Amino acid sequence: MNDFKKQLDQIDIPKSLHKRSLQGIEQAKKEQQISKRWMPKILTVAVTLAAGGFIALSVGEEHDTRQQQSSSLLDGSLSSPILYWSIAIFLMIMTIFVVKMAIRKGMDKTASIAMGFIMALLLGNSAFYLQNQLPRPITVPLVQDFFSSNESYDFTIHYITNKSDRRFVKYLQANNLTLQARDYGDRENKGISYYPADVTNESSHQFMRAAYFVGNKEEIKTLINSTEVFLVLDDGEKLSTTLRIDFEHSAKELKGFIGTSGSYDGDRTATFVLTQDVVLDTVNIPEVLNRSISFTEIKVNEIAYTEKDFPIAVKKGQRVTISFHISETGMDVHAKVGVSGPDGMLPIWIQREASFKITKIREEIERHD
Repeated sequence: MNDFKKQLDQIDIPKSLHKRSLQGIEQAKKEQQISKRWMPKILTVAVTLAAGGFIALSVGEEHDTRQQQSSSLLDGSLSSPILYWSIAIFLMIMTIFVVKMAIRKGMDKTASIAMGFIMALLLGNSAFYLQNQLPRPITVPLVQDFFSSNESYDFTIHYITNKSDRRFVKYLQANNLTLQARDYGDRENKGISYYPADVTNESSHQFMRAAYFVGNKEEIKTLINSTEVFLVLDDGEKLSTTLRIDFEHSAKELKGFIGTSGSYDGDRTATFVLTQDVVLDTVNIPEVLNRSISFTEIKVNEIAYTEKDFPIAVKKGQRVTISFHISETGMDVHAKVGVSGPDGMLPIWIQREASFKITKIREEIERHD
């Protein structure tokens, strides 16, 4: 082994070859240092571009809602709040890493931290904005009874859009029926109501808007018998609509109505002085409203009865008060409830607009679809 080392030591390496070897080593070291110097810059640029792109997505959605809302990508997996926050948090972590590297490289610590903080705020604000955007407009379910004796009928369907969405409902479509949207109260079809005239309410991120329609008896019958009803926007997009409409028959109502009282969202009462002897044995609430309207009591000359006391015999001239409780709901309601018997019904009309809570409205849509 020692002899082998001695032989190696005796080998004469030319000075030119030795010099070239040293130059190669130095060159490799320089290239490695250049690569290390560029890595933080490349990472900083990459994180900045990614963060800027994410923030631009929220700004772009505000200014280009129509194009994005018709995109299947946003309607699908890319519209997930979890995805938005995952991206934002990842970019925040990368921003912190870049800030630390910048401080190590000698950048001003206060300025670096301030820039990182501003970037984190922008990312969080963008994620929050995107989380609260609707992938597409939604319609508010409508429950409405029409007087069967009328020849013309008008009704309003509310729908919710992002504040940046300026599209409007052009017409309603059900099977072969088309009803043009009109300006509210316009029975002569003079024009379509669109933003901002059709806005009836607003939240931080959305508008509640109204589409007004007028139809004759045959058209309303078609709507009643239709399984699918759509609101069609001016760009052709169709919004599925939940309608529960019917004709009410006033001939079945008992006479003697005096008046109603109560709050918009709470107890509602109707008072009658009967013009004939009757028996009352049934509470009439449409099935679709069972979760939002409940019967409270009936009073006959101030004596209170509940549904378990039915049937109740009422004499001519007695004063009758019926009470119902209305809970918050995600539906527009223009319908009749009441108490009835073999001789007819004591009605009370419920007029209530849906609460502007998207979760409740979606619950009603899912429940009745």
